[in-house]
Amino acid sequence: MFLRARLLLATALLLIALPFPAAAQQGMSAELHRQAQEINELMLAGNNQQAASRLTVLRARGNLNNYEKAILSQLLGYAHAGAGDYAKATEAFEDALGLNVLPAEIAAAVTTALVQMYMETRDYERSRRLIEQVLAARGDSIEPDFLAVAAYVYFELKQYPQAERHLLRAIAAEAEPKENWYQILLAVYRAQQAWPKAEAVLRDVLARFPDRFNYWQYLSYVLFEQRKEHEALAALMLAYRLDLVEGEELERVAGLHANVGIPEKAARMLEDWMQAGELEATGERLSLAGRLWLVARERVKAKETLTRAAGQAEDGEIDLLLGKLHYEDENWEAAMNHFQAALDKGKLDKSLAEAQ
Repeated sequence: MFLRARLLLATALLLIALPFPAAAQQGMSAELHRQAQEINELMLAGNNQQAASRLTVLRARGNLNNYEKAILSQLLGYAHAGAGDYAKATEAFEDALGLNVLPAEIAAAVTTALVQMYMETRDYERSRRLIEQVLAARGDSIEPDFLAVAAYVYFELKQYPQAERHLLRAIAAEAEPKENWYQILLAVYRAQQAWPKAEAVLRDVLARFPDRFNYWQYLSYVLFEQRKEHEALAALMLAYRLDLVEGEELERVAGLHANVGIPEKAARMLEDWMQAGELEATGERLSLAGRLWLVARERVKAKETLTRAAGQAEDGEIDLLLGKLHYEDENWEAAMNHFQAALDKGKLDKSLAEAQ
């Protein structure tokens, strides 16, 4: 399934795109502030490596006050993160926070970014320790972004109740929660096989993102896991009517029709889609359609479709089946031809003696 949640620095990279804080000028020289703004523009343009080089030179100056050091270090952290050097980004963020002079809002953003750097280096235990320090210090004033990052860390540590709690709190705090928060929450529920909870979340998500097929697909899966086969089929059919289903997922729609006892419709759908070119008419699909026609007691259509499938088959199993069908219908010559074709193709395994 599509759900293997990954924050991928989403929050940290968004933070890079924030304007350089005007508050920074209060503790910086005018010239240094001007240069920092220029470097911030480089970062906004995606030139993170160039920005990191310039920031490294500025940060090495010996005449900086602690506030200037902290501002430059946090910018350096974002530049390294944007360039994909998470180890150096971690060092820069730790340096910025260690000086204990950043305004609360900036410190909060840097802390969130630092947690993400630990995540990117897969140091989840270190992430957890920092998260717990922040949670203990800030209480109810935690930013939703930080809660979502914390939830992902707990998810990776398989501490699912904590992950769920933080995500629900983050989602409740925002009028329009970020989509990947829902994805992490769904991953938490999947890991616990908490299908009713996953269903409720998916219905909320689909109200916001009705054009995302992956959510319809997962809703169908979740409903099927709860033995709600008809509802699972209805979810996929609604996605189909929204023109969201294509490729191999069309086969799943047909398969669900068969599972709920409508093999005739399942076979007809497969035939129509193959004829229209929406699905490739492979031997395997033709064989499936033929067997569905059989279950639907449409022997003539079954034999026609299976004959097409046999033409593509490299083994003799489908010809053996066709031979049996023609034998039952007393079509002796057709039966003999298919039995012989089955023996000629071979690969019958346990069916060899039967064909002979």
